[in-house]
Amino acid sequence: MQPRQPIRSSTRRSSRPKGLTIIELLVTMGILAIILGASFSLVISNRRIYQIDQSRTAINQNLRSGMDILAADVRQAGERLSVSGTLPLLEVINAAGATPETLVIRRNLSDTILPVCADVATNATSITVAFAPGSPNTTPAECVFKDNGSPTNPTAPNGTADNVDDWRTYRLAQTGGTRAFIWDPVLKQGEFFTYTGETPTAITKNNVNLTYAYPRANQPVVYLLEEKRYSVNNGILQVVKNGVVSNPDQIIDRVSDFQIQATLTYTKNSVTTTTTLDTLGPTTTWTTQGTTLVAWQYLTAVNITLTGSATVQGRTVPRSLSDRLFPRNMLSQ
Repeated sequence: MQPRQPIRSSTRRSSRPKGLTIIELLVTMGILAIILGASFSLVISNRRIYQIDQSRTAINQNLRSGMDILAADVRQAGERLSVSGTLPLLEVINAAGATPETLVIRRNLSDTILPVCADVATNATSITVAFAPGSPNTTPAECVFKDNGSPTNPTAPNGTADNVDDWRTYRLAQTGGTRAFIWDPVLKQGEFFTYTGETPTAITKNNVNLTYAYPRANQPVVYLLEEKRYSVNNGILQVVKNGVVSNPDQIIDRVSDFQIQATLTYTKNSVTTTTTLDTLGPTTTWTTQGTTLVAWQYLTAVNITLTGSATVQGRTVPRSLSDRLFPRNMLSQ
């Protein structure tokens, strides 16, 4: 019997080291490129969403800051002023189309309102607010000279009308210039001027001419008034105080629109009607229930919408904030 021969394997070991082929490498690189591209796009997208959300939050905070300031001033509208008078405590000046509007808010800073007791020309440098002592004139009664002493010494007459004494006390307590407002209740027009001093029966003003003349027959009056006129200029909500247009206060920026509506309410014989107006001024009327009313005297709320925007990576992000504000001083009268 022949001895069994060992079986030899026919498989030869390759002397070449194992690795990736070019095709495998290209496929792997392609897959990695797709994954990296998708990840990069996701990161960019998330970053953009984050920036837009940040901008929206910043705009909302900006608009809320402006609305809070407006709300505080609307609440004070009409302080020490009468709703039954002719001077509007709040005005809405409506611009054409979608142009930002103007809101005017007024309050009186003194309980003493001066009557005008002589004609006031445009070039006047003083305004008579009381008749001379001993004058036979008794009409109007508020112009009759009264001297019960100054506010600091009310028992000792000092030769100056009491209402002038009140104004002097106010003026001397101010650190800057004092602005006063003269108003014609018949023509329903008025203006600010710089009030500089007093005489026994008059207040004096600077040499800047008035825009209008004020005849005594129309019974004009003079207020120590605070007026705030809110409007948007070059994307900035600003306020002009007491007619000084050269130095407005900047409230908030990035404002594209400022829209205002006045809500009016009237009750007669237990029937209440309500309306909204885009314009509210001294001559604005409202006819309801067969009655024509001076519109601003029936104001119950002010509806304000502030619109702002920001640009993020070439995209404009707009935001709007609306609020309903209540003139509490007016409503309490």
